Amino acid sequence: MNEYKKYKWNIEKEKGCWQVGKLKEGEKPDFWPFGNFKTIPPNGDLAKTKVFELKHWVLKKGEEFKHTPKMQRKVKEYILIIKGQTKGRVQKPGRDFKEITLREGDYIIIEPGIISNPVEEILTEEVMVITIRTPSNPEDGIKRDFEDFKR
Repeated sequence: MNEYKKYKWNIEKEKGCWQVGKLKEGEKPDFWPFGNFKTIPPNGDLAKTKVFELKHWVLKKGEEFKHTPKMQRKVKEYILIIKGQTKGRVQKPGRDFKEITLREGDYIIIEPGIISNPVEEILTEEVMVITIRTPSNPEDGIKRDFEDFKR
C-alpha cells in the first residue's frame, strides 16, 4: 500500500489550475499536507512542491515524546503556536542551549544548523502548531538527543 493512501483525501481540482482538499472527517491534523512528501497523492497534485513544507499539528500534554530535538542542514523552519503553550530549547552547536517558552501567537524562526526542540514540554492541555519549512526536503533533518549532537 502506498503511504499516501492511508489519508482519505477529498479533492476537487482542475488540473494545473486550482485544487480544494479536505482530510476525512475526524482525521487528526498531524502530517505534512504540502511539500515534497510520499504521503501526498501523485498525478500532478498541486500540494506537491519542493518550495516549502507545511504542517498543522496538535499534541496533547504527555505526547512530548513525539517531538524530538533536530537540526536541519539546509532547511529554514518557521513555527507558529496557534493554541497552547510549550517550553523547549534551541542551541547553536558548541554553545549552551537556550530555554524558550512559546505561547499562543508566538513564533520562532530556526536557521539551518541550529539544534532545536521548541516542544520539549507541553504546558497546557494541548498545543496546536503550524510549521513551515523551506525549501521542502524531508530528508534534511537530523534527529537525536541534544547531548548526542555534541559527539
